[in-house]
Amino acid sequence: MNRKKVSIFGGTGFIGSLLTAALSHHGYRITVFSRDRNVQNSASCLPGVEYVNECKLEDEALIREHLQGSEFVINMIGTLDNKRRRATKAHVAFPKRIFEIADELGVKKMIHFSALGAKAGSSSTFLSTKGEGDKELLDLAQNRQMKLAIVAPSLVVGYEDAFTYHVARWVRTMPILLLPMAKAEIQPVFVNDVVDATVKLLETDHEQTVFELAGTERYTLKEIAKKIASEITPRKRTIIGFPNGLASFIALFWGFMPRFPYSRNLIKASKTPSVTDRQDFEVLGITPASYESVRQYEMPTTVLDKYYYDRLNARRPVKS
Repeated sequence: MNRKKVSIFGGTGFIGSLLTAALSHHGYRITVFSRDRNVQNSASCLPGVEYVNECKLEDEALIREHLQGSEFVINMIGTLDNKRRRATKAHVAFPKRIFEIADELGVKKMIHFSALGAKAGSSSTFLSTKGEGDKELLDLAQNRQMKLAIVAPSLVVGYEDAFTYHVARWVRTMPILLLPMAKAEIQPVFVNDVVDATVKLLETDHEQTVFELAGTERYTLKEIAKKIASEITPRKRTIIGFPNGLASFIALFWGFMPRFPYSRNLIKASKTPSVTDRQDFEVLGITPASYESVRQYEMPTTVLDKYYYDRLNARRPVKS
């Protein structure tokens, strides 16, 4: 059987690992490019999955070699780095170059992951460079054979998502939670729905190019924290919004730490509502799950021992 090949950049993270597994189950051959060494996750041992380890953005010859024969390419690379030069490289220069190389090699379609609210000129380095990258790709696609689809999700949640884990950890350990970005508006979308949408975009063509993917309900971060608190502990938890200015000042000194839960860039991004009135899931024939329907069963909030975070990083089963 001649199986179609998909190449994925940034495919070792939360969404990428699940997408790789789903594509393997659908019979695709997958090549995952990673800048890390000896990547091991839940998709590593699946049939038809190949990892190209220690592949940096500058390794164009290596990228060309392993991109050969691909019908599709998916770019999921993203960074919350505060340095505009590094963010521009990751979100603008690299996606543009990958598009050009893939088009030269005869790839049929590129799916590029952006973010809901991405816009050039945003105060957030993340959102502004993502917006610049989207515009560069849209301009390129007008004059090239290869088709383009841009996926712009709101906050993606599901089993193993770091956002829910951090909120749950704070709520469990602190009787009074000072919550940064408490007023941030989000429209949580279930990771399985994002994966299904991506597979649909590979298998079908649409006139539409940009797909804004969001769940069915809108919340503030504080509202979600209250929901998590009511589930994981019978003890009363007081949740108070922490001023973004003060949180940003703290992140200036501590935000570089590996497990620090937020950054100055993330605080700036939270000022832009991650919501949409569009119904792009319907365009793809998908009914998105509500946050309420998946929260109790898919969110990692029930067991939080001292090794929990390490198990998530290693993609190992969590004890129940």
